Amino acid sequence: MLVIGGGNAAVDVAISSMRLGAEEVTMACLECREDMPALPWEIQQAEEENVKFMPSWARTKYSNPMEK
Repeated sequence: MLVIGGGNAAVDVAISSMRLGAEEVTMACLECREDMPALPWEIQQAEEENVKFMPSWARTKYSNPMEK
């Protein structure tokens, strides 16, 4: 599962997903790790629950298969 965002709500979604049985949860956010808006203890809790992080992540290309 991919959770997009770096705030407390995104961390809550990631942790809840792991607890509900997701095999793998990755959080992707625009901010670098140090600038994530989530509280530090929330990030630490997510790490302890094996949530993976992709900080400083941004989409580089958008494609629409319906466009020619």
